[in-house]
Amino acid sequence: MGASGRANLVTGHRRDAATGRALCGQHLAGPNPGAQGCAPCRRHREETEAARQTSTLSAMRKAANVWDQRPLDVYGDRAGALRPGDAYTRPDCADRHHVATVAERGRGSHTDLLVHLPGEDRLTEVRIRRDRPVTVQRPLTTTEKPPRAR
Repeated sequence: MGASGRANLVTGHRRDAATGRALCGQHLAGPNPGAQGCAPCRRHREETEAARQTSTLSAMRKAANVWDQRPLDVYGDRAGALRPGDAYTRPDCADRHHVATVAERGRGSHTDLLVHLPGEDRLTEVRIRRDRPVTVQRPLTTTEKPPRAR
């Protein structure tokens, strides 16, 4: 590992799920969970969190409040099939997770999600294997036909 790699580990950049690089744009050499974040990464993270708390969280609360009143297509699939607007549960966790955004980077084995947890009333980033089994709950639109058997 070169000097720049050691510097990244010491500085403690925050990873951008959409690009795989640090929030400040630096290439990441490896994780360092105990390090202090660099100032640009910290500022970007704080701005993102503020925007999430003011706009995304309120929109996700509204969607979660009327979720059970909507016609839903409920079926088993893999996490790679999740789209924004879906909700899902995992076999090991009965809590419903509402998907706000999906960040897919190429053909990797994981999908990064921003999800709303209604029970805890918070947003959280989740990294899940694409092939992980989930139960998908997808709202039906008025133009969609009833779901086919899967």
